[in-house]
Amino acid sequence: MILRVYKRGKDVVVAACDEELLNKTFKCGELRLHVSKNFYGEEICEEDDLIAALKFCTSANLVGSRTIDIAIKAGFIKPEGIIRIGDIPHAQLYRIF
Repeated sequence: MILRVYKRGKDVVVAACDEELLNKTFKCGELRLHVSKNFYGEEICEEDDLIAALKFCTSANLVGSRTIDIAIKAGFIKPEGIIRIGDIPHAQLYRIF
């Protein structure tokens, strides 16, 4: 997986995707998702790295089956919160404190 963490003040944004989806574009009707290296980064991570980042984020943008499955298994998102753009699962997480 690919992981990038953005920090600005109290906000921590996690961007994570399955590695093979990087730099690809997916469409479904009017929905379009470009999994860009500029946003998601290039740093390869393991499951533990993603879980650790999600524990402290204020929001997250997650793309891909492996990435989404880890977030579900760790209790960060629920299956009903996932949309599919083409065959690709996508979820966003927001925490309000």
